[in-house]
Amino acid sequence: MKYYCVNMEKDVERRRLMERRFEDAGIQVEFVPAFNAKQHGVTKDYMKRSVHPGDFGCLVSHFSIWKDIVKQGHERAIIFEDDVRLHNQFVNRIENLKLPDEWDVVYLEHISPVLDYRVTEDVNEGKCLGTMCYMISLECAKKLVMFNPVDWAGSDVQLSMMPIRSLWSRERLAYHDGLLNTTIALDISRIPIFHNAVWIERVFGEFIAIAVLVALVKILVRSQSRAR
Repeated sequence: MKYYCVNMEKDVERRRLMERRFEDAGIQVEFVPAFNAKQHGVTKDYMKRSVHPGDFGCLVSHFSIWKDIVKQGHERAIIFEDDVRLHNQFVNRIENLKLPDEWDVVYLEHISPVLDYRVTEDVNEGKCLGTMCYMISLECAKKLVMFNPVDWAGSDVQLSMMPIRSLWSRERLAYHDGLLNTTIALDISRIPIFHNAVWIERVFGEFIAIAVLVALVKILVRSQSRAR
């Protein structure tokens, strides 16, 4: 198993924290410099309406790792972003994870999972958002590098749209540190409720997405009021 971690070079403390976490887990991880969209002159003017420059930077960072997986011939790899904590039995859980014979991506941490059906006792098949921590096969990496990332959405949204077999772990094996701590350009569309709206807008149109979003916000407000 090959391990990668995306990290902005300027985020030295973040890297040190992840190094300690990886050391505690007993794994050796290759750190990959994240693509800094701002430094490369990438602005909102060059992006699709729903894509933030930070989303594009994250995509390019992951794309570079997929290319390396293909170049090095790694049969499978796990990719981390630098804002996750690992399950305290991470390696053991990974080694014993029951997977089907054919798969492309396994999300080990995820946002807004959509269940198609249960595949094994450990994983479900379906779509997810979030590329904080996932396992990818060599065959999947070969498929992904055939496309031009310039025309893509953000990495997690794009993966959810690709014709690949994606699974998600029933047990979270990594935990996102918190939306506000992400180091690769957080914007409001990364919050799960807005992820859902973005997907609906892309498939059904903006007016339906707005209506659904308003309904979801009302439900959320009501549930919070009742909780008080």
